[in-house]
Amino acid sequence: MRKKLIIEGLLLILIFGAVWVVFAIFPILPHKSVFQISKENETKLGDLLTRNILRTREFDRVNNDTIADALDQVTKRLLPVLESSEYRF
Repeated sequence: MRKKLIIEGLLLILIFGAVWVVFAIFPILPHKSVFQISKENETKLGDLLTRNILRTREFDRVNNDTIADALDQVTKRLLPVLESSEYRF
């Protein structure tokens, strides 16, 4: 009885693995193309968005040493663990 349970368990695992492999190799949904943009255009778009955000009336600059120190601490802790990037933060 115990041997039969082990065999059936292994059989279920093998069936599950086979189904998983089939769906991994032959996806059901069609592959969508990934939108790509050049680094130069991305930089231009970022600059444009930054200028537009800074021009809005709802946006106020915060000149507060406590907030600046807090952001500096967060930046110092996060930057070492981020993956390398071609952009400077």
